[in-house]
Amino acid sequence: MTAIIAGIARAVLNNARRLLLGRTRTFYCANAERPADDPLLQQVLGELATYAFAAEAAVLAAAEALDAVAAARDNGRDDEDLAHEAAFAATRARLVVDELAIRRRGSPPAPRRSRENWRPTGS
Repeated sequence: MTAIIAGIARAVLNNARRLLLGRTRTFYCANAERPADDPLLQQVLGELATYAFAAEAAVLAAAEALDAVAAARDNGRDDEDLAHEAAFAATRARLVVDELAIRRRGSPPAPRRSRENWRPTGS
């Protein structure tokens, strides 16, 4: 389940990137002519990229530990310490990924823009 959630985080990032780069029109109060150049939208995309990276790194670390346990068992060695470390790695990954999913579940907070930053971006 943790790997699935990490995959969803990566898909959200890819979809957001595609949406941001594909848009040509922006809001009248935007900070840039194109959405891809808007620093506020770039910040949100950067946060999504950070969360996706952290989720993937945690899952891959847990998978590596679990692979080590499987390899030891395939060689006829049942290493309890290795199994405990793998269980801890899987639990850490679950906690990290679940926390990231909870943080990103809702919409990001709306950025505050002062009236001085508002400017029309064309018709």
